[in-house]
Formats: sequence, C-alpha cells, structure tokens
Amino acid sequence: MKIFSQFQAFLSSVLLLFDSSGKAQKPENLSALNNLRDLLFADNLTEKWASTDNKYEPWTSFLRAKSFMDANQNEEAIRVLNEIMAMDDLESRHYLQASHALRQLGVKDDNQPVLYGVVVEVGMTKGGGYDLLAAYTDHSARYYNYSGSGIIWEYPDDSLNKEIEAVLQHGRAILPKIGLWENPRPAPVKKDIIRLNMLTSHGLTFGEALMDVMYADPVGSGLTKASVALMMALVKKGG
Repeated sequence: MKIFSQFQAFLSSVLLLFDSSGKAQKPENLSALNNLRDLLFADNLTEKWASTDNKYEPWTSFLRAKSFMDANQNEEAIRVLNEIMAMDDLESRHYLQASHALRQLGVKDDNQPVLYGVVVEVGMTKGGGYDLLAAYTDHSARYYNYSGSGIIWEYPDDSLNKEIEAVLQHGRAILPKIGLWENPRPAPVKKDIIRLNMLTSHGLTFGEALMDVMYADPVGSGLTKASVALMMALVKKGG
C-alpha cells in the first residue's frame, strides 16, 4: 500500500534523526521509557503525580487527595478530587488523573465522556522498542522515540494547533464506535503493532492492529494519518 510504504519510509527517516548510525538499537533504559509512557496516560496517582516538591496547585491538592486515599478517608479524597476537576485551565493530564482517581473510589460520572487526549503507540520492527505520540486538549504534545530521545511541546504558541486538533477530532469520532476498556491498561505494544488510545473522563478506549491493517481501517486510518502529520510537525520543531 503506497500510504503505508510512505509511513514506513518516514519512520525510518525519523529514527535516523536520533541515531546517526542508522542501526536498530534498544533503549538504554526501557524502564525509563515505560515510566514516561505512564505519565502520558495520567492514570496512576503515585508520588510521581502527588509531588511533595511542588507547592502550587493542583499538585498540593493531589498530594492531599493521595494522603486521604492512603488513610482510607475516601470521602475527603473525593471532595479534594472534585475540587481539582472544578479548577479552570489546568493541563489536560490533571483532569485525567483526577477523574481516574475518582473512578478508583467508586464515583460514577453520568455525563458524556470528555476526550482529554490521544496517545498513539507504534511498535518498532527493529530494536525491540516503541514510539509514543501524545496530543492533549490543552494543545500540548509529546513525541518519544524508541531510542530514548523525545520532543515536548508545551503550547508556547499556536503553530501546532491545526495538527493537534486534527488528532483530537479523529479521536472524538472514534469514541462512539469503541467501548471503554474495563481492565488495567495494556502493556506497551509489540513490534509492527499500532495502538490508538483515547483518554477520556470515563477511562481508556483503544484500538490496535498491524500498521498496514490500521491504515486501511475505515475507523482508525484518519487518526493514524493525523498522528503521522503531527509527528512530522513535532520533528521539524525539534530539528
């Protein structure tokens, strides 16, 4: 398939940006990449998120919520988490983290699911690693290469808004077609697999397939192509 071949060629060129030898390589510390992956999903209220080193909101509220949860004071934890959800202009991942913790405490959200972000995982054919692309409704974005390099976009301007919005719009279109994932978040993808993760106020929704299959899929192809366009734009910014 021509589009898929172009995608493979582009991936190869991107890898060369981060590895001048052009040889397949495993990340020096795959656990570090896995930790970065966890932060993209914002679905685990640990010390990584409830930081004692940050004295500003919403970090201090997350710390209080976690302390209440650890002490089994669930009503107090729910109150604090709802206060976080009511805060204006937070990073999208803060809302994801708070809503996830509320679900852990048994709080049901009867509203329509809100999409806060999309995370795309691509398993590399060579090297044993995977690439990560993330886009959020606050117009931040991340690209982490399997080699361990990455590009972080914290919305310094609106020059990537078009590409980010395209990813989010395709993600919203997929939501009604795929049910929520009720189990723990899956492990990272294996080689040649692409996984499209939609991060919502109700939890995780995803679809995965071989890359050529996803490119031909009427549901997933639009998001896949939009993700490639965003990745290309991020690489240019990082170049």
